[in-house]
Amino acid sequence: MGGGGGGDFSDFFESIFGGGMGGGAGRGSAFRYQQQAPFGMDEEQEEPGGADQEAALTVTLEDVARGATKNISLAHDQLDRRGEAHRSVKTYEVKIPAGATEGTRIRLAGQGAAGPRGGPAGHLYLTLHIAPHPLYRLNGHDLELDLPLAPWEAALGGKVPVPTVDGNVTMTIPAGSQSGQRLRLRGKGLPKPGGRGAGDLYAVLKLVVPAHLSPKERTLLEELAHTSTFAPRPW
Repeated sequence: MGGGGGGDFSDFFESIFGGGMGGGAGRGSAFRYQQQAPFGMDEEQEEPGGADQEAALTVTLEDVARGATKNISLAHDQLDRRGEAHRSVKTYEVKIPAGATEGTRIRLAGQGAAGPRGGPAGHLYLTLHIAPHPLYRLNGHDLELDLPLAPWEAALGGKVPVPTVDGNVTMTIPAGSQSGQRLRLRGKGLPKPGGRGAGDLYAVLKLVVPAHLSPKERTLLEELAHTSTFAPRPW
């Protein structure tokens, strides 16, 4: 692989993995391969080095929240001592650091393409992509989620449970809260590298009304409609 083009490799990889899905990557992990040009010669290097390799690894939000270890498999050409390529599949154990964000790159030193004629191997670079989450939207280390509220919860205020990556916590809803208002839970986002704390979790309030009313609920709402002086529209 060290001096050849990437076309034959890509065709072979797609024929095995169906266009980029790596076997053994674990639940929620997708693996794509892309080859870079090989290193050139330098003054201290008698033989040309192997090509660096690039791959994209899809992980879950929980993986980057807590850290994880993934096993991924990559098909590639292995050069023997005579410089002849032999196709094989190699499995790598990759540690996903807690606090990694979208686009984080992980280097596996010396795990790229083998160098021709005994030259040093290149490196394997993994670019992390975080899969969409059913609850959270991701912004760096901050998280955002929609928090449904009943009209009386927004009007009267109160305490409601909010899911975080570490479990439910209780959030105080101020009386008179409005739909679309953002409330912050400090330090309940994703952890930051190096023990620098964590991002924040933002709850976006969304008022919802019951689709079906009981007779008593209807009576109470009709009474409220007749007695309230609240004007929701300015015209």
